[in-house]
Amino acid sequence: MKFNKVTSICRVNISGRFCEEDIDECELGLHECKNGATCFNKKGGYDCVCVNGWEGVHCQINKDDCVDALCEAGSTCVDHLAKYTCECPPGRIGLFCHMEDPCLSNPCRAGSVCDTDIARGTYTCECPKGYTGDNCFDDIDECNQ
Repeated sequence: MKFNKVTSICRVNISGRFCEEDIDECELGLHECKNGATCFNKKGGYDCVCVNGWEGVHCQINKDDCVDALCEAGSTCVDHLAKYTCECPPGRIGLFCHMEDPCLSNPCRAGSVCDTDIARGTYTCECPKGYTGDNCFDDIDECNQ
């Protein structure tokens, strides 16, 4: 009596005599998940779950965060990893360039320097010697001090 040897040719990611065993690509490091993605094994393959800021089958694409950006007033969105920033045109301030720079109206007097608080949209005046007040209007009388 003669027996024929059975040889099975399994498709990729499957092994075993009868192609019944799934290969765990994640455990064996045979996956292509990139940029900190988590590999999850499944029958006949694997899935990559991307961390924030990445997309694509293997998490190889930097997600364009500017697609839904809130940049205003002709500002330019700059994409970063998992975030974006708005580059404001002259005269605009704020995270989204949504405020007018209060120093544009030259509120500070007597040669003082106007300093804009970009986050709040406010300003302060740095008064030169001899002047005081919010806008440096008040001349200090040095003789009566």
